Amino acid sequence: MFLTLQDPRARVKGSRDALGVQPIWTAFARQVIANLTTVTDSLRGFTVLLLGRYFGDRLIREGKIEEADVVDAFLRMEQLCGYARCLGPSDDEASLGRILGIERIMGRINRRSGSVRIGISAEAAILSDQKSYGLWGLFSVAARASKLLPDGPVGLSPDARAFVEAHYLPPLDPALTELMNLIAGEGTVSLEPLDPVLAHLRDVVAVRPSAAERDFYRRYLCDGTGSDQLPPGRQRTFRRLLQTHSALRRSTSRADFVSIRKAAQQQDPELARRIGDIIALESLLAPCDALFAFLQARHGQPVAEVAATLNGSWGSSVPNLDPDAFEEILGRIDRVVGADITGQMARVHGSLLTGQYRTAIEHLLEWNRIVMMNRSSSPWVRMDAGQKLRVRYRGLERGLPTAEAVKSLWRYTYFVDTLKALVVQTSEPSGRNAS
Repeated sequence: MFLTLQDPRARVKGSRDALGVQPIWTAFARQVIANLTTVTDSLRGFTVLLLGRYFGDRLIREGKIEEADVVDAFLRMEQLCGYARCLGPSDDEASLGRILGIERIMGRINRRSGSVRIGISAEAAILSDQKSYGLWGLFSVAARASKLLPDGPVGLSPDARAFVEAHYLPPLDPALTELMNLIAGEGTVSLEPLDPVLAHLRDVVAVRPSAAERDFYRRYLCDGTGSDQLPPGRQRTFRRLLQTHSALRRSTSRADFVSIRKAAQQQDPELARRIGDIIALESLLAPCDALFAFLQARHGQPVAEVAATLNGSWGSSVPNLDPDAFEEILGRIDRVVGADITGQMARVHGSLLTGQYRTAIEHLLEWNRIVMMNRSSSPWVRMDAGQKLRVRYRGLERGLPTAEAVKSLWRYTYFVDTLKALVVQTSEPSGRNAS
């Protein structure tokens, strides 16, 4: 099982993920999507990443910067591309992906000061911590998993380098010297009139992808062709089934997963099994997430009253729970989070299945206690000696979903919505799905 690829924005902190489920759903998601994270949903984000890595390597080879300076060079390239995209004629987030740092970029453009500084100072940065929360920090892991980057901070894979040189260098050639000078050191670029560097970058990063680009990014990002973490063709099969059994411009639903699993049984039974594992997992995680949020807004309320409310809303059994399917995945959950949490999950599952809501609440609170203990922190919600809830971290007032709503409840992304965004961006301009 592939468990090493982390989502850079989803690393668990003490004040989030009360049940510690992020590593669990990530592990199951990696059985169908090997390379993406929840934040890597921008085709042009990957374009800028490749350009920044390419020029950093080239500047080192030409003796213009040291390897220690390669991150600074990348950050300057990211800034230039951000301004170029925002100054483009019709930058379309749905077609090209979002722009990290857009608020600062647009704020500086709208000041109409005539020029902006490119550099690594706070004045020039486009994010409060551009290295961590820009493309270098958020996209590098996924690009490396897609085999677009080698290990280490410098350079591209041979295929990615060849692609950059064939498709991106020719339109940049008239401004190449000025571009490399700006990347290598501090400088300013004109906004009115538009600096030639920005004008030529705009023709690369602020336009809809060409047919060659769509093919390249579809293969490496959407289909995970370069990744060796899944059997050959599995992610491509999943991508195609996603296109034909799910609306690409909305979040994936439980019904989508059920439909995709049914279709996969004819094409890749092992893929169908892995999708079934995700369904079995989410059938527990989704109602547990809803229930814990409900508990967070019930400070001081007797547990018996909360259990009675659950019984009135959800009835004698929570929908979709499948004891046999859940039993099949317990061993894999254990390998991710250990026996203590796995045991509580199993007990919550059994209690919700049989409508024993007081018992389910007790085990859910113990589940949270173990997660917080492992983080050297205190539980968010506990039960006092008087059998009342004591809430440490209060949540927003949220009503329980109805039993009917629980039937379609789906909380976690499993990186599927990221894949959908990239499928849209690598599709034909007419909107027809890529094949």
